[in-house]
Amino acid sequence: MQRKLSFIKLQSGFVLPYVLFGAAIVLLVLSSSIQLYQNEIQITELELEHIKIETLFQMGYSTYLANRQEDSWPNSASYSFPQGDVEIVYVEEGASIYMTITTDSQITRSFVVSLKRHLLRLSQNHH
Repeated sequence: MQRKLSFIKLQSGFVLPYVLFGAAIVLLVLSSSIQLYQNEIQITELELEHIKIETLFQMGYSTYLANRQEDSWPNSASYSFPQGDVEIVYVEEGASIYMTITTDSQITRSFVVSLKRHLLRLSQNHH
């Protein structure tokens, strides 16, 4: 003879709290997973923009260095690339360039780059 569990045998609604607790746990896990997924999408978009900005920085900087004349620097330069635009202004007193980078999604970042190391390397190559 098999014994039946008492909470299954009694039909007085004893299972309802277990069902509600289980449903609450499932909803909690589901909503947490959705929030984590949305955060990952946002982080991925920001990382892609960061890579675009780094790429534009390197492309603008190397193009600016390639376009320089013998012992002189262009006062300003503007370059358009597929991912965005780079504007460069040369400041002679600090031997620096100011770069303004605007991506194709209209995110703008500015950088100051010292050319002293580059100038030192050039002077060593000439001697």
